Amino acid sequence: MKLNYILSVVLACLIFSCDELEELIDKEVTITTSYTDAVTINIASEADPETDVNFRNGGMFDFLNNSDITEVIGTPEQIKKIEIVSIKYEYKDFSGNVDAQALNSFFFIATGFMNGESFPVQNEKIAEADLLGSVFNLTGDFSRVNNFITEGKLFSYLYEGNVSHNPAFFRVEITVTAKLTVEVNLDDI
Repeated sequence: MKLNYILSVVLACLIFSCDELEELIDKEVTITTSYTDAVTINIASEADPETDVNFRNGGMFDFLNNSDITEVIGTPEQIKKIEIVSIKYEYKDFSGNVDAQALNSFFFIATGFMNGESFPVQNEKIAEADLLGSVFNLTGDFSRVNNFITEGKLFSYLYEGNVSHNPAFFRVEITVTAKLTVEVNLDDI
């Protein structure tokens, strides 16, 4: 069996020039990578512990500074496409009023200067979600976000909403899984 494979490769080399063989080889690879970040929400005590309090915090991920990616690519131009596969989030390290809920919250993902897409988040009791280790999926159409991050190679987001029943301190851990299509220079292999 191995002899047949070796003979096939030798025969292919004799029949095709090296340039023609290079065209037959797939020059793009797909890398799937995950990035986890966390934002901290700290709602201080108000005079009325049932007052809804606004919060806002965010972060950014630069695909060009991710070691999973930089080990494969030579230059940023080699990234041909970035596609979000999933965005998951969970509440962690809660302390404060156990009745606290995240209300009317959403993730805003930038697609340009002062432009972006909003993805609503379901209302949740934060302490309960933390205790149970609940993981939530952000759903929606990521096509505009994918186009933007393919061009800029950056992913920035904002988590915003209200918390009922203060005080409340918690982290929101966000995991973004993305597929990158990268052009491989066959001369470097």
